[in-house]
Amino acid sequence: MNTAANVVNCIRRMLGSIRVRLLLFVVVALAVSLMLAGLNIHVVAGGIMDRMRESTIQAEISQICDNLVSQLDSVSIQMNTLQNNSDLSALMSNVVFSMLDEVQIRISFRKTVMTLFTSFPQFKSVGLYSVQDECLMVFSSKSVQDYCGSDAVGWIRDLYKDQRLGEMCFFGGEEVQYGSPLMKHFVGSGQIICTCLKIPGGMLLLAYEEQMLADQYDALAQMNGHSVYIFNREGTILSSSDKAAIRSAYLTPETENLRVYRRTLEHSNLEFACHVPSDTGYAAELESLGSMTVFSLIMAFLATAGGFLLCLNRMMRPISGMAASIAHVERGDYSVHVNAPGSDELSKLARQYNGMLISLQELTDENIRVEQQRRNSELQALRNQINPHFLYNTLNAIKWMAMMEGSKKVADSLASLGGLLSPLLKASNPLCALREEIELSRKYMALMNMRYMAETPMEVHIPEELMDAAVPRLCLQPILENAILHGFAAEKKWGRITICAWESEGYLQIDVLDDGMGMADDAIQRLNARLESGEQSDRIGVINTNMRIRLHYGEDCGLRIMANPDGGLCVRFKMCHLSIG
Repeated sequence: MNTAANVVNCIRRMLGSIRVRLLLFVVVALAVSLMLAGLNIHVVAGGIMDRMRESTIQAEISQICDNLVSQLDSVSIQMNTLQNNSDLSALMSNVVFSMLDEVQIRISFRKTVMTLFTSFPQFKSVGLYSVQDECLMVFSSKSVQDYCGSDAVGWIRDLYKDQRLGEMCFFGGEEVQYGSPLMKHFVGSGQIICTCLKIPGGMLLLAYEEQMLADQYDALAQMNGHSVYIFNREGTILSSSDKAAIRSAYLTPETENLRVYRRTLEHSNLEFACHVPSDTGYAAELESLGSMTVFSLIMAFLATAGGFLLCLNRMMRPISGMAASIAHVERGDYSVHVNAPGSDELSKLARQYNGMLISLQELTDENIRVEQQRRNSELQALRNQINPHFLYNTLNAIKWMAMMEGSKKVADSLASLGGLLSPLLKASNPLCALREEIELSRKYMALMNMRYMAETPMEVHIPEELMDAAVPRLCLQPILENAILHGFAAEKKWGRITICAWESEGYLQIDVLDDGMGMADDAIQRLNARLESGEQSDRIGVINTNMRIRLHYGEDCGLRIMANPDGGLCVRFKMCHLSIG
């Protein structure tokens, strides 16, 4: 019992090792991948071979059919040549010749027929059937004698009545029911095909060996399991690789084990059919390919698994070192580095890991410094907004108004100052809604108009859906102060301030425009260069505001100064579009 428990615990410890799990994963993945690859190779190869087989058979059948058509066309050409022969027309006419003339005509026609036999050895005989005399004249390739007789033309007469022009019929040695020497000489022995052609006064018959057609498809028929049939429109088989099937009716096989290829032979009443077993083709090749594939996959599996096992131990050494170092990193200690000699990828990874630890330490220190800087900047900005100088100027303005206009103005001014200072003293969040910042700006502009006894309007063109966007608190007031002091008060020429905002590609952009004095182009360029550099300043104003925006939203945000096309300046804010809350 203890032994079994020990075995189970040992297996659990092994499976808990990343080395073992990685090895098992690779072995299983490799085995599955190789099996799928082998199966895919077998299926693809089988499909390719089957398509090759199909294409080959189709090409062979097309070529055979073309050859058969060519053979049949040659028969038709010879039949037409004989049909147009003048000696044949004379023999089949009703004209009465002298015996000498008739003999000469027959001799002349015989010479023509013998020339045909010489050119086409497959042609066995030519027969002329005269309807008037019910006589059959035979010109054989083995004899030059003519035969005439009425005892053997009954079947010819019937054929003449039923035969369609140019069609083929079958005559076969032992199947001929007419035993006269005439007919035996005409058809000879073996399998004979006869083509019949009606001519004026009778019928022309050309008998030739069935083998003439069989020669065209013998090579295809000799393939394993292939059967070839040539049959007429009545379905009678005239030629076949299965000689026993000749003269029988052709039947389309109903089994799924055969593929049937049928073609109509052009210029004839014949059809070609080839029966090919479905399970033949490249079975042997596929079996051999399958064996080779299995062997190759097994060898590939063993070689890959062995190679991986050898590399695994070396691979785990730097990984183990990184695991030990990570345990220290979790405690905030970035000082424990990995010893990584060598030049392989894992050694490079370990050295990059060491570099990452150094970068993390530097980043941590930098984050601490930036966070402290951000807090100091925000606090400094708020202190500068409420510094004694600001309060002195504001209270001095109230004093002068009190001296000149009485207590009502004093009360209004104090109320505006209180509204201005109240959110500054109570706020804990450095961000506020754009709506709140606009309201604070209105109160500030009211105080400044009272101070300078001016009428400087502040127009706001901001869509309602942007009023809840988050902006740094008191980001607009320094810009408004600069516009009043440097744009209007210096020349005592009062104009208008316009604030507009829009959203573009996920950023909130705000323009503060004035039509005051403006700045020279070189001065604008110098100021923008200071803003772009991220320069810090203890002075409240554009630079300090730019620094606060970049600390909150990133280095791609901030301020940019431009000339206002209508005169004066345009200060453009770029901030991430975030909602307050």
